[in-house]
Amino acid sequence: MDIIKLKGEDRRLYCLVAHLVMSEEAISYNLNYPYKTSSDYVWFIAEDKGETLGFMPVKLEEGKAK
Repeated sequence: MDIIKLKGEDRRLYCLVAHLVMSEEAISYNLNYPYKTSSDYVWFIAEDKGETLGFMPVKLEEGKAK
């Protein structure tokens, strides 16, 4: 398994996580709140053999996670 770190506006981000963040199950888990991103976010994506296993978006403010 690999952990990929991407900036919030990296085009590869959408290819890796779109099928997960748009699923009803993921949105429900996030209290029906859609996932969002911007240049303030860093995304950590778990991938194994080309399959995305999970993700964690982290918003940075003044260099600290929020």
